[in-house]
Amino acid sequence: MTRGPPAISGGPSVGETPPAPIRLHHWVYGVTPNEGYGIKSTSRGLNLSLFEAPLRGAYTPIRGEAVQSPGGIDSRMIHPAAAGDDLLLSRLGAGPRDELGRPTFQNHVAIIPTKALFDRRLTLESVDAALAASGEPEAEPTKELPPIEPAPPPAGWRPAAGLAHHMTRAAAETIATRRIKAPHARTLLLVRDSLPAARNQILFKLTELLVQQCVLEPFPSMSDAPTASSMNRFSLVISARGLRADNSWAIVEAPMTAAPVGRADDADPVYAAIDAAFDADASDYA
Repeated sequence: MTRGPPAISGGPSVGETPPAPIRLHHWVYGVTPNEGYGIKSTSRGLNLSLFEAPLRGAYTPIRGEAVQSPGGIDSRMIHPAAAGDDLLLSRLGAGPRDELGRPTFQNHVAIIPTKALFDRRLTLESVDAALAASGEPEAEPTKELPPIEPAPPPAGWRPAAGLAHHMTRAAAETIATRRIKAPHARTLLLVRDSLPAARNQILFKLTELLVQQCVLEPFPSMSDAPTASSMNRFSLVISARGLRADNSWAIVEAPMTAAPVGRADDADPVYAAIDAAFDADASDYA
């Protein structure tokens, strides 16, 4: 029994045949009319029980008023899969109306092999786009779905490119230091007056920086403020406003100019990766 897609090799050398597209398992959680919320559909061959555990109780970390708001729901979540070899990327958005015509939400989840990220065979953004393209949220999913095939990174792509447009080097360094010194601590990245699309991009780029480039352990994160009861299920939350939280949370302002804590010992490769990413962004803007 396999846990997911097969092992993936690195990119081809010059003259070699390009590798076949990566096919990813995915599933949909949402409303089925006259049945309520639950698993609506899964991709063919997926043993969901091997992956679903991190999301049980966290499928719906959304405030009720968000479903009714004019802007609707447009958030992303990232969770490490239980075995540690995969990431779960959740696309949270509007679902079809229920049997009474009420608005609902939908959680569309892709299973991403971390090796595919390290090999640069796909990007978080390309997986998100493939989820979006796999079917309109208003359409009723079938019980069985084909896998999704994310596009490979475009020529010249690099992980975390453009992160400096959203936050400072000091803010990124502070989050990394907290991950190293206190892995169970929680951080609220405050990006004031930001729009959902920008926070989704920050989540993707921060994950690329901290997991791909700094090689830190993956952690649960969300690109919007969850419900109070769900807050402590996440290690990182990106929000446009301050939140009420317990003292296990620290607030990191995206535009901070100096890191408030000293660097972790024996972590020079981590800070070198952060410096390289922000130096590359500075060169792009020059």
